Parts: sequence; structure tokens; C-alpha cells
Amino acid sequence: METTAMPASAPAVTGIITDIQRFSLHDGPGIRTTVFFKGCNMRCAWCHNPETINPRPELQFFRSKCIGCGHCIQNPDADSGIGAAMSFTDGTGAVRHYRGDCHAEALVKVGREVSPRDVMDEAVQDMAFYKNSGGGVTLSGGEVTMQPGFARETLALLKTRGIHTAVETNLSVAWATLEPLLPLLDLVMFDLKHMDAAAHREWTGISNKRILENARRLGACGLPLIVRTPVIPGFNDTAAAIGAIASFAATLPALEYYELLAYNPLGADKYRCMGKPYPLKDAPMIPEAAMKRFGAVAETRGIQVRIA
Repeated sequence: METTAMPASAPAVTGIITDIQRFSLHDGPGIRTTVFFKGCNMRCAWCHNPETINPRPELQFFRSKCIGCGHCIQNPDADSGIGAAMSFTDGTGAVRHYRGDCHAEALVKVGREVSPRDVMDEAVQDMAFYKNSGGGVTLSGGEVTMQPGFARETLALLKTRGIHTAVETNLSVAWATLEPLLPLLDLVMFDLKHMDAAAHREWTGISNKRILENARRLGACGLPLIVRTPVIPGFNDTAAAIGAIASFAATLPALEYYELLAYNPLGADKYRCMGKPYPLKDAPMIPEAAMKRFGAVAETRGIQVRIA
């Protein structure tokens, strides 16, 4: 008697994230749960989430918590699941390996594997807050489209519960990767950092050509959009730069509003904890008065403007 072998089931989709932040108020409308994806295809000089750039797990070293026990410089434990694959130096060469069990929590692993169901299980705990505030779940990063399969499965699962979904993206991705996510989204938030291609490449490592093309295609889709610009000293902190971005944003029919985000240096501590140099360590904060002037310039393009 012949038997037919059953096809092997497809492996479960998982993703690498750095955090799931509940009660977020700055990543879309209402009270939200924000999922921070790990991995980014840009290298923005001002990035305030450097722990999300590398797609693989990393270490952060909090020197103030270190008790000098020496446990981390012993032979790595291959059975820990981390072992020699996770190494770190704080610039002095003192820390070589991570055994995975720093009791003082001075060495912390950044990046964990989760499933869409894991995200759902945490998100549904705040369903009442979403309903009362008009909130939901935002996928952020890093860059969400670096893990498109995980993003798609997560969004699809959230929609089965009627949860409002949003994504924060840099739009520097092939349209074929972005398009399958759109039917599962209620809102897209994306950055327009500069209209000048050369300046954009110098400060982010990537051209803005694909970003602008995708923005135009999104505008034609009718999906609600929020355009954001981080205002960075020496990069785009001029009326001309902000005005040019606002003029482009004004051409997008589904634009909800244009948001200006003032640079702040708080991300510098994360770079120190990861043993990385911070390119903008001497950059000043943008004065409130200057942000208001930029906002007024953007408003002359006939769009709603918010200043974070």
C-alpha cells in the first residue's frame, strides 16, 4: 500500500527586536504599543537608537553598574547560547567575552527573537487603552522593512483583533517589499530628511531617490500619511531645507500632517554603552525659537504642522 508523505510545515516566522514599549504617546495616534525592530539600512549620523542598527544581537555595557567581579572576562560559556559569538570592548580592552549572566546587569544583551504571537500577546493587554484613546500598535525600528516577513505576519495577526496598525519607516526599500504591508496598515509614518541627494547620502549613507519615489506612490494609494523631519544641526536646520521638504510633503494627497522633530543628544549615552563613537557629540540642541520659525515656514506650504 502506497503512502503519501505529508509536506513539512513551513517554519514559524520570527523576528529580532530590541523592545516592546507599552503606553507610547509619540508613535502615532492615541496610546500605543511600539515594537522596535532590529536592523537598519541607513547610517544616520544622529541616530538616537544605535542599538537597532545591527540586525544581530549585541551588547550594551553600563559602566556605572559594573562591580568589577571579572566574571565577563573568564572563558566564554559555549552552553549559554551566546558564548564567544558575543564579544564586546569598552575601548580599554577590559571586557572580552560575555557569559550571558552578568549578575550586576552591567552587560546587557540587546536583541531578542520573538514571534508574531509574542507581539500579539503583549499588545492585547492594552486593548482597552487603544479603544478609549484611538491608539494601537506601531512597528518601528531600526527599519521595519528589513524584516518584511515578520512584519507582515505580525500586522496580519494584529488585524484579526481589529487593532489599529502603523509603521515608522525610512522608505528606502524596494516597492515590492513595502507594498504587501500596505493593506495591513492604517497609517504610515516616514521621514523626509533632506531634498538634496548629495547631503542626504553624506549624512545617512543612502540616496533619497528611492525614498521620494516611494513617497509619491504612497501618496497615490490614499493611505493616511505622516511625514516627519528630524531637524539636525549642520544638516537641515535652515528655512530653505525645511521649506523644500514641506513643499514636497504638500504634494501628498493623503498627508495627515507634517511633524518637525528637534534634535537632542540623549542618544550619546547609548553609543558609549555600546563602545561606539557618537558622530554628533558636540552638536548643540535646536532652540525652541528656531523650531517655531521652521514650523512657520512649513505652514506657508498650506499643510498642518506639528513640532515635537
